[in-house]
Amino acid sequence: MPRRRWDKHDIVAEVHRRGETLASLSRKAGLYPTALSCMLSGRRWPRAERALADFLGVPVERLFPDRYGATPGADSSGKSPVRKVKNHEDELTERRAAA
Repeated sequence: MPRRRWDKHDIVAEVHRRGETLASLSRKAGLYPTALSCMLSGRRWPRAERALADFLGVPVERLFPDRYGATPGADSSGKSPVRKVKNHEDELTERRAAA
């Protein structure tokens, strides 16, 4: 049986079939509400990719084969050496502490 090829529309449809939205999943992962939709539009966002893969129960490498595996600068852990993605809650805590 061939492995399923996921595209943006398949992913969004499956999230909705399971009773969630991209924004609600983003918030539950501690990310900005638009994180998952931005990631699906092409932005590299490892924490959003991992949160979506965990929710769907699919390895992140299968959801995003072009971003993982043979992609230079990315590994299977989902960590990006280029840029650290900040947790939305960490940013709010820093702002409160500064005020």
